[in-house]
Amino acid sequence: MKLLMERFNKFVAEEGADLKRVAKVVLINEDDQVLILRRSSRIISEKYPWEWDLPGGHGEKDESLSETLDREVWEETSLDIGKSTKIYTEDYTTFFVSYEWEGKISLSHEHDDYKWINPEEITNYYIGEMFERAVGRIAIG
Repeated sequence: MKLLMERFNKFVAEEGADLKRVAKVVLINEDDQVLILRRSSRIISEKYPWEWDLPGGHGEKDESLSETLDREVWEETSLDIGKSTKIYTEDYTTFFVSYEWEGKISLSHEHDDYKWINPEEITNYYIGEMFERAVGRIAIG
């Protein structure tokens, strides 16, 4: 487990990453479903044990949260998101919602699967309470 933790810490501590600024998006499709990403087993750790994730990630130095969100979503999914609206901030994570994107999903090494789910199904996935709360704050439909 120690080796796994070391590998994860190296992965997260990217050059210029600001570990205290995270942007995540609740991405909603035309069927009012939310996109969740299954995290690669290589990056699951004791500190971050969740199997599922929302698109987004850590900011880089001098990068706005909007820029972070756009870059991270592109890196993780190959999607270009359109207009996004801030929902709220919890701890170091700012959550956004977006109903607009372009492209076809192609996952990075950070994730190995994705699903579009109905928002009320979010508690059926091991995604973490903070992400469940973010999805729960969205009025869909």
